[in-house]
Amino acid sequence: MLVVTMIPLVGMVIAIMTSNSKGLLHRTRTGTLQVHAQNACQSGLAWAKQNPGQIKSLTPEKPITLSLQNNNSQIYCLIEQTPGETGENVFQVTGYARDKRFSAKYSRPLTTY
Repeated sequence: MLVVTMIPLVGMVIAIMTSNSKGLLHRTRTGTLQVHAQNACQSGLAWAKQNPGQIKSLTPEKPITLSLQNNNSQIYCLIEQTPGETGENVFQVTGYARDKRFSAKYSRPLTTY
């Protein structure tokens, strides 16, 4: 009799653990992609500081893309020029990371070049 009453209880525990595992997996994957996007953005900022001549020659029609393939994730950085509010040119560095189901984006302005 005890065995028969334990079967539904074990089933409920397995269902709860599965649900929690799915939530943890989702948070882990999105968190990992966010970190990859931040790292891509930081790499783009470092590259821009090392290559000021290429940054100064940027046009809004032709941004620079730096890419990296990492296992199942696609990670890249986009450095682009956009017009500012007062007419000056503003440079934006954006890191992107995506896998089959999730994506992340992280942006920072490029202040020195």
